[in-house]
Amino acid sequence: MTNTITLSYTENATYNANVACFCCLPTTFVCVCSCDCIEAIQQLQLQLVESERRIAVYVRKFNKMQADYHNLIGITAELVDSLEATVSGKMVGRLDATKATGTKYKEGSQ
Repeated sequence: MTNTITLSYTENATYNANVACFCCLPTTFVCVCSCDCIEAIQQLQLQLVESERRIAVYVRKFNKMQADYHNLIGITAELVDSLEATVSGKMVGRLDATKATGTKYKEGSQ
């Protein structure tokens, strides 16, 4: 069942709400519709607000995941550099490993 909204413009032009887009409609119009239509519009507005809230949550999660990804890429690059140094015979100390992994070792532990 589809609800039809009749929109009346000051020039007595009538528009059918079954169109997909109201962008071509005049900016000043009066909506003459039933209570079912108003309830449907309110429900759609609530769904829009909820969707926008979920989008904001997903954007925050995405941004955090992207930052974590960039941190991992940086750590990986530092670990590869340390591995290359080790393979070429250079000594890699605890300070280098701590810098590469971002972890702190307790004194006396290896």
